[in-house]
Amino acid sequence: MWSVFTITRVLEGWDDKWVYHKQVFKQQNEIRAVGYTKAAFWKGRKVQNIPGILKHCGVTIFEMPPTQQVLNMFKTDYELLN
Repeated sequence: MWSVFTITRVLEGWDDKWVYHKQVFKQQNEIRAVGYTKAAFWKGRKVQNIPGILKHCGVTIFEMPPTQQVLNMFKTDYELLN
């Protein structure tokens, strides 16, 4: 507990509403954990358009759809949050 580790974040893709990342936690050059996140940008009660935000920030890749494996991990996330 409370020992040093490194985190590497990998962009797994995006769609119109969400950005998906993988976080790899390493300690002593060994993978100790892998976590996935799904994030959105909200304004008021409306999810903002991710491709538009990325373009405004200078991202030149038009699209990067997440893999079906990543999408499947979040298939029931709405039910988990309720």
